[in-house]
Amino acid sequence: MPNADARLKPGTFSRVHIETARVEDVLTLSYSALQYRYGVNRVFVVAGDRLSVRELKTGDRIGERIEIVNGVKPGEQVAVTDVEKLADGQKVSVSRNVE
Repeated sequence: MPNADARLKPGTFSRVHIETARVEDVLTLSYSALQYRYGVNRVFVVAGDRLSVRELKTGDRIGERIEIVNGVKPGEQVAVTDVEKLADGQKVSVSRNVE
């Protein structure tokens, strides 16, 4: 980084924001779909008529959405309501809201 006027001092730190035209595709979920237990973020994936718990590795949170790095795949159905009341193996029925 050019420092012609010597405003940047050795050993100091700064935070910068670099805007680029690059757009990365990332998987996100509504933050409210996550259940936090014992230091672990997890979600409930619908597998047939049962729920299957999955531990998640998360990334950045932007507003009400959070990046999912590992744990679920695009296209998998995830429970998004009443997640604090859900349990692994619980029987469920799926309803689709069409507006």
